[in-house]
Amino acid sequence: QKSRLRREKERKSSAEQKGREELEKGKTVKQTEKKNELVQVNLKDRKENNNHSEQKEREKVEKERKGKLLTEYQGKKTGPVQVDFEIQEKDRITSPSQKERKEGKKAEHSAKNNERSKDLKESRIVAGFDQFAFISKEIEIQKKWKQQSTNGGELLKSSIKTEDKRGLKRKATWRANLSEDRKESLKKIDKKRKVDQRQNQTDKIKLHHRQKDKTRKLDERENMDEQSFITKLLTRKENKM
Repeated sequence: QKSRLRREKERKSSAEQKGREELEKGKTVKQTEKKNELVQVNLKDRKENNNHSEQKEREKVEKERKGKLLTEYQGKKTGPVQVDFEIQEKDRITSPSQKERKEGKKAEHSAKNNERSKDLKESRIVAGFDQFAFISKEIEIQKKWKQQSTNGGELLKSSIKTEDKRGLKRKATWRANLSEDRKESLKKIDKKRKVDQRQNQTDKIKLHHRQKDKTRKLDERENMDEQSFITKLLTRKENKM
């Protein structure tokens, strides 16, 4: 009887233990499920936030692009105008097409060419029969247009060659028949040309000196490096000895 009671007691305790274990297991399962659910929710929220921020960024970039287009179209040099385009059609109308931009550039070039041809025509009329006068004027115009085409009229590589004695004589004869105003203007042109030539020469000299200094400094540095290397070697040798 005693042994039966003991067995009964053991069975009960084992059943209780099993029940407790199952309860604990259920609790942990529920907890993990809850945790997973929370993680999923957090991920979803984060994803939504990211999408929202990306969309905002895209909208900002688009707005700036449209603003830039509008400023280009209006010909302003200010920063991008904040314009909120309600309809896509509006954007299409206000921003210039590629064809329009091309046409605008073409018109600009043609205007410049027309001006140049006008200048050349005038020079031919002024020069008349005198071939030397025509050539000198032609060179002058070429120089002017070359200066305009280069960056801010920087110094030109090709300078006008000095005329020969015969040319100078013809030039003097041609100038003698000109009006006083024209003579004065030509004097000014000559003066400016001389100043430009002098400036060009001084610039060349300055550049030459700069380059000379640079090479001298480099040589000095190389010599110093060599000397230091030699001294290092000598000291090492002495230490070894």
